[in-house]
Amino acid sequence: MGKTINEVIDSYIKKRVKLNIQIYGENVYLEGSTTTLKFLSEILGAYAEQDFQDNFYMSPKHAGFKYFPYDAKYGIGFWNTDYDEKLIEEKKKAKAAKKKASEAKKKPEAKKVTKSKKATGAK
Repeated sequence: MGKTINEVIDSYIKKRVKLNIQIYGENVYLEGSTTTLKFLSEILGAYAEQDFQDNFYMSPKHAGFKYFPYDAKYGIGFWNTDYDEKLIEEKKKAKAAKKKASEAKKKPEAKKVTKSKKATGAK
């Protein structure tokens, strides 16, 4: 596995990174220097390789503001939908296990037949 998102951010902290996101009609433009675009590609690569569910967001008004010009309007965020599918699969398994446990409780247990002392003639 490559660098984590935090490692990528730390490696670019002293470099001149200024990502500007513009929206023109139906199109989104990611503007920046070669260094900025490499930063963005490394962030995206690190995010895609992480093995846990988490979203990533940076914005000119919130976390990551250092990487945007002062007049930037838009931030950027990532969400890995593979984890949505994994979550759905886990919920299905949990529901099936719960249903199985519920059905097991509903089944009447076979009662043990014991003869009373009187019926067997025991004293």
